[in-house]
Amino acid sequence: MLRWVAFITLAACGSKSIDKERAAALYTEVVLDTEPGLSGLALDDDNNLWTVSERGNKAY
Repeated sequence: MLRWVAFITLAACGSKSIDKERAAALYTEVVLDTEPGLSGLALDDDNNLWTVSERGNKAY
């Protein structure tokens, strides 16, 4: 049983390829040159840019 759980976990966590053509129909990719520690960028319905700044084990 433990081997089966380990197999399923590893299979689910494996790297996944992205179908860029399908993703392009849903999203617009924008490359931003930011300082280290900035992640979780998102644009809301009102075109406001939201981000998460990470410092150590905390997110601001």
